[in-house]
This record gives sequence, structure tokens and C-alpha cells, in this order.
Amino acid sequence: MRSFFLENTQVFKLVQLRNIDLFFSRRIGLAGGQPVDILAAGRLSGKLGGNNVGFLNVQTDSAVDRRTGETISQANNFSVVRVQREVGRSNFGAMFVNRQGVGDLASPDDYNRALGLDLAWQATTNGKLFAFIARTDSPASKGGSDYAGRLYYNYANNLWSGNAGYSQVGEDFNPEVGFLPRRAYRRLEGRYALNYQPPGPAWLRRIASHASFNATMNLQNELETSQGHWHFLDLRANSGARFGYLINTAQDRPREPFTVYEDVTGRTVVIPAGEYAWTQGMFEGNTDPSAPINASLRQRIGRFYDGTFLGWDATIGFRFGARLISEVGWDHSDIDLPGGSFTTDLIPIKISYSFTSLANIQALIQYNKQRSTISSNIRLALLDRSNTGLFLVYNDRRNTTSFTRGESSFTSGEVMGRSFIIKYTRLLEL
Repeated sequence: MRSFFLENTQVFKLVQLRNIDLFFSRRIGLAGGQPVDILAAGRLSGKLGGNNVGFLNVQTDSAVDRRTGETISQANNFSVVRVQREVGRSNFGAMFVNRQGVGDLASPDDYNRALGLDLAWQATTNGKLFAFIARTDSPASKGGSDYAGRLYYNYANNLWSGNAGYSQVGEDFNPEVGFLPRRAYRRLEGRYALNYQPPGPAWLRRIASHASFNATMNLQNELETSQGHWHFLDLRANSGARFGYLINTAQDRPREPFTVYEDVTGRTVVIPAGEYAWTQGMFEGNTDPSAPINASLRQRIGRFYDGTFLGWDATIGFRFGARLISEVGWDHSDIDLPGGSFTTDLIPIKISYSFTSLANIQALIQYNKQRSTISSNIRLALLDRSNTGLFLVYNDRRNTTSFTRGESSFTSGEVMGRSFIIKYTRLLEL
């Protein structure tokens, strides 16, 4: 059923969204974390009279909690209508999303509607303006009506590129069939990137220094979070190697304490509510990724909330001809906070072997120190064309230590989860 929703999914999206999505198909078929039966569904998309159009309608059944027998959702009807007109390199359009409770369990005012208007205007040869405004309507008991919108401008030429944007989401903006991680905020963002190709030295292909910054505020213009990325030195070699140094800045103002670390024994480290600002410096570099032996390293040091941070991410890869590729990595972090100190380690091992251009096997084995687990994912692909064919997938997760937590006991080597999946797809020409 997922392929039904994923096909032509871009038709049902407004332009240049930033965590403001009026339609998110995974909202359909779930209620309270439990699957809901889809009774019928239909979709139509394509071109009509010079317009890009899309129509989707889905009818779901009511849902019952299998443990308690209580009804957790009435039956619903979902409708999505999208129309977009292209004018040269510009386009504009509208989108309507509706959820209506139906059946004996639904009340007359059980609905949620969203309407959006969007624009992508090629203002100049190198500059393009994106904009949208959206409104949601719900019963007064769920907040009534409110608005969200975004304005974004992007410019690029052969030497540099830059963009700037502003977003705002109202406190009662509520797209129930969409995706909205937070409400009641304003967001400013900007980015500048240099793309300079110097005449020399011979080994240097490009200087790609860049910087970006974003800040999120509440509707009273109080700063909530900000992130800055200042990549002053970014050198790209003709061989594919890369070398650079950057500074990351961040601010955060959590309203409530939150857990930043928890291990399998139940030990936690908590960040108290408050205002925080910190800076980290990072070196990063990698050798030619197409060489028989290649390596990469990222090393970070600086502050983290009201503590210190030291970490690195190292990878070494091996290529044995064109068929066999392998990679071993180590991601380590050492964090010292007033509320406690902790380290994290993640060690992934990747192996890929191609029997032919249409048959390959891939494996990922990963050790997670924080969770004390080793997980394995092995996939055999026998392809036909257009990435279709037969896929065999095996997943395995094992505990690596023995401990007791609450009423649960874990033994080293114990299998915590295992699955075997067979998937076959084929493209039919009609």
C-alpha cells in the first residue's frame, strides 16, 4: 500500500517547504500507533489543459484497541486536491486537504481542512523567489483557524550562491493530515557559498568556503534556538580529496529538563531548563574516495550546552577491484556535563560485493556501545531493470552485555530481534 502513496508524491507538495507539510501520507492508516484498515483509495495525477493536477481520496475504517477493546478512531475520509500552473520557468498553484470523520462514531464537527497557495517566480536569470501561505480550519475546540507561510529567495551564479528565508507558523495552525514538528514560531535563515576555481596550484580544483545561519524565535520574538555553520576553509582537490576547518555555533533554550543520554542500565544525564550557547571547532578531511585505500577524519572540540565536547569520526575504506568495496568506521564522543559525563561509540562495518551489474550483496554490521547492541543488515539484490527485481533482506540485533534493568534481564549474546524479508517488484509496460 505504501507504493500507492509514494508514487508521484511530489505532485501533492507545495514548493520549498521547511517542516511545514500540508499532506503527509503516513498520517493515513494509523491511529494511536496502531494500523487502521484502508477500505478504498483512488488517485489521479497528470496534466490537464496545461496544468499539473493531482487528486487523492482515501476511506479508512474505524480502529479498535486490540488490548482494551476501546475505539481509538472513527472512520475517516481523506481528500487531497492539487493544481499547479507552469509559466516559463515559474509556476503557481493551490492545494486543498480535507479530513472528515464519517460513520456512527463521528460527530458533526469532526473535521480538519487545510488550504495552501504557492508560487515559484523566476525573478531574474539567476534568482528565484519561492512563497506560500496556508490556512487550517478546525472546530473551535481544536483551536479554530490559523495561518502559516514562508518566503524564500535563492540566487546562484558561477562564482557564488546565496539564499535567505523567513517562515512563520501560528499557534493554532494544525494540519492534521500533514507534518508539523512545532507551532508558534518565526524562523530566519540564510546561506552563502563560494565556488571559486583558482588558476593554481595544479592539485587544487576548487575553493568552496561557505557559511549558514538560522534562528528560531517564538511569536513574542524570544530566541529559542539557533545554529551557525562557518566553513572558512574548504579545499577540494582534483583527486577527490578534501580538507577544511570550520566552526559551529549553537544556542538553545529548553523550557523543561530533558535527557541527553541514557544507557542500557538506566543511567541518565539530564540537561536542566535554561539558556545555553556554545561553540565547537572541527577539522575534516578525506583522501581520494576512489583509491584502493582511502580514509576520512572529522575531529570536533569545544563546548556543549554547559559542558565540554571532544569527538571524532574516522573511516577507512578498501576497494578490491570494481566488485568488492568495504569500509570500517569509528564514531566516538566524550562529553562532560555538570549533570554527568558519558562517552558514546558507534562502529559500523560495511561490505558490498557485485556479482554482476544487476546482482549484488550488501552487509552492514554495527556496534553501539550506548545500547550495548550489535545489529546486522544483509541484503541480496537480483535486479531486473529500473531497480526492480528480487530482494532478500536479513536483519539481526543482539545484546553484547549482561545486566538487569527493572524486571527485565539481558544476557550477553541474546538475540533481541530478527527478521527475514523477501520482496519482488517488476515494472510492467501497458
